[in-house]
Amino acid sequence: NISYSLGQFHYQTDGFRDNNKLTQDIYDIFLQATISPNFSVQSEYRHKETHHGDLSFNYDLEIFNPAFKRTERSDTVRFGAHYSPRSDSDIIASVIYQDATDKQDFGFGLLDGNIKGYTAEGQYLFHGSRFKMIFGGGYSDSTSKGIFGLDEFDTDHIHVHSYNYLYFPSHLTWVLGGSYDLFDSGFLGKIDQFNPKFGLIWNFSPKFTFRLAVFKVLKRSLLNDQSIEPTQVAGFNQYFDDPDGTQSLRYGLGLDYKFSRGFYGGMEISKRDLDVPIGGLAIGKSDTSKWDEEQYRAYLNWAPYSSFSASIEYRREYFNAGNLSSFITNTDEHRVPLTLTYYDPSGLSAQIKATYINQKAEIFTGVERGDFILTDTKIRWRLPNRLGVIDFIVQNIFDKSFRYQDIGLRTSRPDSQNPDFYPERTFFGKLTLNL
Repeated sequence: NISYSLGQFHYQTDGFRDNNKLTQDIYDIFLQATISPNFSVQSEYRHKETHHGDLSFNYDLEIFNPAFKRTERSDTVRFGAHYSPRSDSDIIASVIYQDATDKQDFGFGLLDGNIKGYTAEGQYLFHGSRFKMIFGGGYSDSTSKGIFGLDEFDTDHIHVHSYNYLYFPSHLTWVLGGSYDLFDSGFLGKIDQFNPKFGLIWNFSPKFTFRLAVFKVLKRSLLNDQSIEPTQVAGFNQYFDDPDGTQSLRYGLGLDYKFSRGFYGGMEISKRDLDVPIGGLAIGKSDTSKWDEEQYRAYLNWAPYSSFSASIEYRREYFNAGNLSSFITNTDEHRVPLTLTYYDPSGLSAQIKATYINQKAEIFTGVERGDFILTDTKIRWRLPNRLGVIDFIVQNIFDKSFRYQDIGLRTSRPDSQNPDFYPERTFFGKLTLNL
């Protein structure tokens, strides 16, 4: 009736230029106990350390701070419980406490920040043959010191959510719900917001599915980026790595089709309208910037044999930073990856992936355009008796140089992003053990 796991993760790279190193270690202890057939509890402790230099990835790779150093440490404790009073009902609870420090040395000054806080959440789930309901909420409280160079400020957040899934007629799934946020930050001010949620999944036939979603979201200050609230509506993600306090409205439409056994395809179109907080009350200003995102995606997946698969995808992302365009890069990007994978019964597999990228970016110095093709490969060996896997990965095999602007500037953590593409040939070794 008791299960446990001990885990350790280590990642290390020298990067692709001076002061681009990154080292990360995570230690994790997890324990779960079944008290009765209807009641179980779990606990987890996680320690995380990250050390890195300047990880920014701009069109001009020589634009970086050679003296920048950053060290992040966090200790997280989580407790959870699950109780099933009836066969059609579940009650779950989660409490997370975190103590995190962030030291940034720019070579001309040091920022030394600390965030302590907790998040408590509860949820009730009912699942019937024609109806499913998820109702829950939570409260979070945190104190920040030295963040943004400020002495101290508090953030409180009350959140309530409800998701209702109605299966009527049998080939239609209606998603109706909403959430309410009361956000109070000593840095950003107060936000009082209701977020409607609507989704529709229509199975025309066993082969054809239509998806539609419209929903509003407030980006919460999540500890350890964890929550028990559903993170998607009709297959469309709700939460992104936006700055805390960001208000967004997303529209999405998707089609998925099964042409034959092992041959699938589909498309998605979505748009996000964002109001992103800038400045803050603690420095005498609180305002928002309007951002726009558009995403288009089409894909084909083919597996004619159990030992071989192929996939091709087209993806376009358009981003406009509105009245912050002189500080945050506007981009219009097209991406086409083609992937071929071979699986051998011995546990050995090999993959090759070629990606075409075409990007237009409005950056600090003007408009930049570029297109290029990158080729990556991966060889994987599954160890006997499910002991784990060994991966050997080579990215940018042909050592292709290019100019590219990543999304780091518009995320909540612009200095801790691994790039999608590497501007020189890069070798990775990865070992995963299950003992």
